[in-house]
Amino acid sequence: MASGESQTAAAARPRVLVVEDNGAGRRIVTRTLANCDCVEAELGSEALSCLAAQPFDLVLLDLGLPDIDGFEVLAQIRANPQLDSLPVIVVTARGNIAEIVRGFEFRADDYVIKPFRPQELQARVQSALRVKFLQDELRALNQNLESEVRARTAQLLAQQQFALVGRNSAQLAHNLNSPLTALMGYLEIALARPADEREELIQKARDVADELQAIIGRLLLGVRSRDMMVEEGRPTDLCDLIVRQIGFWQVHPQFRYKVRVSQQLQPVPKVVIVASDFNQILTNLIDNALYALRERGDARLTFTTTVEDGRVVVGVADNGCGVAPEHLARIFEPQFTTKPVGEGTGLGLASCYELAQACGGHLEVHSELGRGTTFRLLLPPA
Repeated sequence: MASGESQTAAAARPRVLVVEDNGAGRRIVTRTLANCDCVEAELGSEALSCLAAQPFDLVLLDLGLPDIDGFEVLAQIRANPQLDSLPVIVVTARGNIAEIVRGFEFRADDYVIKPFRPQELQARVQSALRVKFLQDELRALNQNLESEVRARTAQLLAQQQFALVGRNSAQLAHNLNSPLTALMGYLEIALARPADEREELIQKARDVADELQAIIGRLLLGVRSRDMMVEEGRPTDLCDLIVRQIGFWQVHPQFRYKVRVSQQLQPVPKVVIVASDFNQILTNLIDNALYALRERGDARLTFTTTVEDGRVVVGVADNGCGVAPEHLARIFEPQFTTKPVGEGTGLGLASCYELAQACGGHLEVHSELGRGTTFRLLLPPA
């Protein structure tokens, strides 16, 4: 989305679905939100039909509906990939702590207790809409970047000059995606917390923003050599970087709730490396592992650090679907991927391999089909 289109979307009247079985309650809400285009739904089934038929910017959801429990409506919204990021504010008279906690477990964005003050509802709605519009702009930016990357990559391949500069350009959207997801996640969680509980989350968001800035700065440098990497790198404790990256990934639902993460980190010598480059390698390996684990009920992801033959070894192992033997030899080739069209670019592992070589190291892979995959990053100590 261009900036002019973004401003137009933000200036338009937000569309709000008001799900409330009480007619008087619906009228109070719609009058309170006079600056929004409100659509009313009396039943949960009616609300789901409205969401399937037309787009909305926000849902205000009562829990005590006569046909479908409000929690079930919320669950169905979150189960729909097209509606998963749609902000939902629960507006209900159920004010006990158990109900509130349950609402947030179902990924409600906010909770308003009836009777409410009009100013409170207006403020919470505006806050949710601000986050929603920011997310829309970030998604549009990411889509534009990916489109530009695909066009540039196709041009380079047609000329048979797929040089390192071209690959760095092609990797921009891919490398920014996970940090952007973490940044949006921390901001969403912070906005849902009381003001006195936000500082730690805001600091984590700042850390992710710093990482994004470092990634962009490194990409702007263009082609890099091993000597340049050594000059720019600093002696770094890789265990600290691994722990920090695992913390960033806690905002990813699959990583946090569906994967058992094990940290077997032994003290190892520091390594001269650029922290943002190591973070890119680790982020791509984690993203690759999560894709391999998506259908495993007992998904496990293990991080290890050891020293072997004088080299520092970082391991990332999963018990996912594994890689077929005929694909292993090509796994680090640029644009080689076994994922369906639209789900993979074939750039992530190629970037990992290239970065490992640039800092004087090596990336190797061991895999068994149906049992899992282990990547090992071998680096010289400082």
